[in-house]
Amino acid sequence: MLWGKTMGIIGYGSIGERVARIAKAFDMRVLATRRTVRTASRSRHVDLLLPAAELDRLLSESDFVVLCAPLTPETHHLIGAPQFAAMKRNALFINISRGPTVDEAALAVALRDGWIAAAALDVFEQEPLPQESPLWELPNIMCSPHIGGNVPSYADMVQELFLRNLAHYVRGERLECLVNKRRGY
Repeated sequence: MLWGKTMGIIGYGSIGERVARIAKAFDMRVLATRRTVRTASRSRHVDLLLPAAELDRLLSESDFVVLCAPLTPETHHLIGAPQFAAMKRNALFINISRGPTVDEAALAVALRDGWIAAAALDVFEQEPLPQESPLWELPNIMCSPHIGGNVPSYADMVQELFLRNLAHYVRGERLECLVNKRRGY
């Protein structure tokens, strides 16, 4: 049951915003962190938009924690033992970001020892997840092979983006979805 629960979104960019919109459709309370936010505020799909420094608040109040942050030097192992310890014992942790944003050894301990209730992972530090990973032995984890964004219309969406960008390029306009090389995403 999602109604009345709190979803915490770490990384309120384009993917985080989409996750928030879905959560609001289920009447969830939505908290989010964003690197560029300096003080707590509200946003269209978020009840409380927090600065990254208030991550522990988001973790302690959330029933569902969804990691959507890009992988940068600052976000490598962003979620580890201290963050899992800050979560509710009945929390579900979901990583749809990049594998190295999570310390998988700490996640295995958190799941095994009941610090959190469960996890759903679409990405891993090493892909595919090595056979010797302790995550394979845990009953409270769901893993998918980095296909969370693979929807039936994905090829059409990519083709449409390519065609729009080709038109922008021909007209000498700025392209969509450019990577900021300074930020790394």
